[in-house]
Amino acid sequence: TDCIIDVHICDTDNISYMHKTPEDIIATQEKEKKDKYLLSCLAQHRHFCTFVTSVDGMVGEEGQAFIKRLRINLQSRWSKHSSSVSFLLKSRISLSIARETHYCLRGSRVPSSKICSRRYEPEGREGLLVYDYL
Repeated sequence: TDCIIDVHICDTDNISYMHKTPEDIIATQEKEKKDKYLLSCLAQHRHFCTFVTSVDGMVGEEGQAFIKRLRINLQSRWSKHSSSVSFLLKSRISLSIARETHYCLRGSRVPSSKICSRRYEPEGREGLLVYDYL
């Protein structure tokens, strides 16, 4: 069956999270994602996995279980040792988290004059896409 993975990166150092531990913050985010999307995924006969991580690289319980399952599948497919596959997965995930955190702080490299927002025409001509350039 197909699996839908919802990735969420949260900032555990945010002022609104001062009274919670990072583990509680990540568990809360996982629960919110499950409550929001699980039933619709099950209705489509698909698995749903939340991959919640902090900007510091701390991964939630479901994300760790997903990494473990992916490691086992890749290990059997590539015929490599568990430690090398685990190192590859963790390093790629760490780089992805660092890249996305950087994009959140810095913004996109694409100039705002080149960014287009797509929207549908409000009246008539259904199905035609209209592009607005900022």
